Amino acid sequence: VRPRIDADNVSHQPAGGCVAIVDERPDFSHVSPRVDARNTAYRRGGGCVAIVDEKPDFSHVRPRIDADNLSHQPAGGCVAIVDERPDFSHVSPRVDARNSAYRRGGGCVAIVDEKPDFSRVRPRIDADNVSHQPAGGCVAIVDERPDFSHVSPRVDARNTAYRRGGGCVA
Repeated sequence: VRPRIDADNVSHQPAGGCVAIVDERPDFSHVSPRVDARNTAYRRGGGCVAIVDEKPDFSHVRPRIDADNLSHQPAGGCVAIVDERPDFSHVSPRVDARNSAYRRGGGCVAIVDEKPDFSRVRPRIDADNVSHQPAGGCVAIVDERPDFSHVSPRVDARNTAYRRGGGCVA
């Protein structure tokens, strides 16, 4: 069995984490900035911003485009919603009706529940076969299996000497 440590490096001591934990603040006073600042009197700050809770007064503001109607005040929504039905009793029709006695209706339509009689009806074209009755579907549907026991095959399956081929091919 070979040792894991090489014989030349027998005095090796594993180490790591040789870091001194210092409780002092580092001194950066001697460090110069990466970019040389021209304004040495500059101090960071957000400026003097006043947060006012009053509505701004725009009465003295002039329009961007000179207009003839300087006293114009934009407005809208002055719509009255009335809850009354409109009165159309005094309104006359657009077209003067000549038939003033006209009343709507579908007429007198009799609904008959009898089969019509077509026995006396003659054909539109005189035909030799006047007694012809149109018919169809006189087809018998047979539910029997056909009997193929007496049918023989075209090629005899018992002929074992038969070989397929296209002639003498060398």
